[in-house]
Amino acid sequence: MGFLLLLCLGWGSQAWAAPTHSIQTDSIRSLGESSEWKALLQYQKNFLGAESSEVDGSRFFLSPEGSTDPVAELKSTLQAFAAPIVKDKKGEDNEHALCRFPARYAWLMRQQKNGRIHLDNEHWPHPRCASFHVYRDRIQKRQVSVVFSSYYSGSASSVFGHSFLKFSGTNDNELFDTGINFAANPTTHNPVLYALYGLIGVFPATFSAQPFYYKVREYNDFESRDLWTYDLNLSSAQKTMLIAHLWELGNTYYHYFYFNENCSYQILRAIEGAIPSIRFFKSRPIYLIPSESIKLLNGIPGLVTGVSYRPSLRTVAYHGYAGLNASQKQELLADLHDRNRISDDAHVVDVLMDAIDLNQASKIAANDPQAIDWKERVLRKRATLDRADLPERPPVPIEENPMLGHGSRRITLGYTMRGFSAGDAVGGASGGRPALDFKVRASHHDLLDPSIGYPRYLHIDFGRVGFRYLPQPKRFLLDDLTIVDLTALSVEHPLYSKWSYNVRLGYGRKWFLDCDDPAECGTVSVKAGVGKTYPLGGRNVVFGLLDFEPSYGSGYRDSRFKVGVNPTVQFLFEWEPAFKSLFKAGTTYTAWTEHAWMHEASLDNRYVFSNRFGIDLELSYAKQDAESLRTLALRGLYYF
Repeated sequence: MGFLLLLCLGWGSQAWAAPTHSIQTDSIRSLGESSEWKALLQYQKNFLGAESSEVDGSRFFLSPEGSTDPVAELKSTLQAFAAPIVKDKKGEDNEHALCRFPARYAWLMRQQKNGRIHLDNEHWPHPRCASFHVYRDRIQKRQVSVVFSSYYSGSASSVFGHSFLKFSGTNDNELFDTGINFAANPTTHNPVLYALYGLIGVFPATFSAQPFYYKVREYNDFESRDLWTYDLNLSSAQKTMLIAHLWELGNTYYHYFYFNENCSYQILRAIEGAIPSIRFFKSRPIYLIPSESIKLLNGIPGLVTGVSYRPSLRTVAYHGYAGLNASQKQELLADLHDRNRISDDAHVVDVLMDAIDLNQASKIAANDPQAIDWKERVLRKRATLDRADLPERPPVPIEENPMLGHGSRRITLGYTMRGFSAGDAVGGASGGRPALDFKVRASHHDLLDPSIGYPRYLHIDFGRVGFRYLPQPKRFLLDDLTIVDLTALSVEHPLYSKWSYNVRLGYGRKWFLDCDDPAECGTVSVKAGVGKTYPLGGRNVVFGLLDFEPSYGSGYRDSRFKVGVNPTVQFLFEWEPAFKSLFKAGTTYTAWTEHAWMHEASLDNRYVFSNRFGIDLELSYAKQDAESLRTLALRGLYYF
């Protein structure tokens, strides 16, 4: 605990070090190559095994070779700690290395206490480090938690969710806690460049500290995202070290990579850097999504000691609406449609206030005078009404805890039998014969996957690759190469209405009469569509989408470029969280082709047991002019 006392009380101790020439070279090399020191420097191995720091800001290093040579960085750190104080124009000494790197100092003191190095510390200066002390004292450390903000389909950068750290104090109101966030600092609002820059690491990203109520306002209220909090079992010494390490990381920057060096990854890496006994990664992952990072927390025995849930504004509003009787619901809807009308029922007005916040959040944030006037009139009316019992909080939806979700990666093996109305002559590549299918999905979840731990009305597939093997004739085909396949269903509710949408970008093979193969073409396409989703009772929904799909296929006859318009109606039935069915019927009109119309219908059923293995049975039918295709597919699925 000696090093903690030094860290908490400042630099007043007399345990200071001599210049580095008096320190054993072997000790410096041994410590510089240690995993603990490398963790403090944020060193990580890439997929080739090469090791370097993931920090990109040069201010984080005291040696020119510090990002690739940990021993050189340790030598420079010791020299910088012994350097005299040079104050800035304001008379402050915050730029001294002892102020910039308190976690490194604390770690060195611990190594000296353990006899791994000898430091004659009387030659080190005693800086005040006012900025670090303000930062350290502002962050309360009774409890450290990781917070997961649920999936948000309104932004491509948050479609997988988001995670950040939370430091809690003795105050019973968690809104006064501190959130530590890692996020990119975008330099463009162009959606195409935004996506590209996020993928290739153009945006700088930084750690920042904010009051927790800012994060609640952003995620819980404006974006209507549920928050899940996972309390970590850390000692007082570990919490102090984590705060010091976050201070060091907060004074530099990283290049932000959407799929791996993202918010969730860097939050876990900060924990690793400060606490040597915790290791989440052996090397830099190819990709890491926020929900998977939560499962990594659970993979460390005894690390997570508690889970709590904070419902979003939408969840609260829907729960309040469900608690009203029929006449109260009618009164509430009348108030929503006529802004000059406000109920005299306190329960109705309570839900009305939530509904206004839910639907007018962006306008209120932008100081729209009409939205603000409406809300203020409702608040004034509520103040005149009798005090009603506080509404019950929505129950904790345990099945939505992302820690419980299936693995986001999936392997599919299938047997497909395809039959054509005109026999093998128009059967194309499949020839009306059986085929074996193999498919791998890098991430994440589709509408038929188990709902536990995932949003049940959100389909997100990234990096899906599929192959088909045809025994007769013996052919091996690339069947699917999907970059992104996203369907976001927003179920209509009396309090809230929003468009559902879908987007797909990739390569696939499809049955089509205007193909040279014949009747099957490999095409590259972009599909986008919008529509509406309605409840059918329970968790079942019906949704209609109107898709627009331009495609290019070298096997197309006449024009290689075609454009299709595809209205569909789909029914999603959830018999239980692990057993679902999806029925789809639609018509496609394709321009610049002789055979313009195609009618399709399919029924897909999936059951997943033990969150690991599943079985899928799909029946489909397609008709184009006088020809038709019938398909029966049986698939086995493995989630990991």
